[in-house]
Amino acid sequence: MSHQKERQEKNCLTCNAELAGRFCQVCGQENVETKESFWSLATHFVYDLTHFDGKFLSTLKYLLFRPGFLSQEYLRGKRTSYLHPIRMYVFTSAIFFLIFFSFYQKSSEDVVKLDEKQQTTAGLIKELEEKKTALVSTLSLLTDSIRLGASGLEINKKIHQIDQDILAIKKDSTQSVKVISLQDDSNIFEFGKGGNDGANNVKAFDSIQISLPPNKRKNFFIARLQRQNLVLQEKYNHDNKAINNAILGKFWHLFPQMLTVS
Repeated sequence: MSHQKERQEKNCLTCNAELAGRFCQVCGQENVETKESFWSLATHFVYDLTHFDGKFLSTLKYLLFRPGFLSQEYLRGKRTSYLHPIRMYVFTSAIFFLIFFSFYQKSSEDVVKLDEKQQTTAGLIKELEEKKTALVSTLSLLTDSIRLGASGLEINKKIHQIDQDILAIKKDSTQSVKVISLQDDSNIFEFGKGGNDGANNVKAFDSIQISLPPNKRKNFFIARLQRQNLVLQEKYNHDNKAINNAILGKFWHLFPQMLTVS
């Protein structure tokens, strides 16, 4: 109910029905003066806002601590004292998305600034040397047979790559953006080495799948994921960090729609 002045006439201005109270029993319109001053509009806004807040707080209290009671009240038809479920959902969703994306964007900016601050030439070289030390330590713990096998060769390959990266950075600090050793080894769509049957592009993957007998082909779900992995590898030039950032960015972009549908 508003706080506007009630009309002296007892007929509804919408349906012209005879009124027995403040509201029309036919269409529900409130029988109030049609002309409003600026002050009445301002006070009306404050009253509606505080009335909404009062309903929201009382509804939220029961929703959190006595949800069964709130559902029973709604089914009994006792709804005036509580906020309508759809209205409450829209209100809470708007507040949630406002707060969520404010904090998310702020945290993303902080990470970028932190990365820019830390990516100095000396810092990169130190990080590479620490990674090399860890790999050498791991290699020393392996048995001779494993050290000479595929696992040992892979570790030696990484150590060699680190040495090349350190040498390149010392010669030219601008090469720090091309460091391979510190790039992520995998992305969200990757399923281990050999997961794509040796294919390094989409065309080769499709050709391999077509050439295989039906019972030897990947199932639909795995094939779609591995094919998408190759699509992203080609698009981002095999930069797994960029691929992961693109996937996560797409997820956060679709997150509000996902919540709304759910």
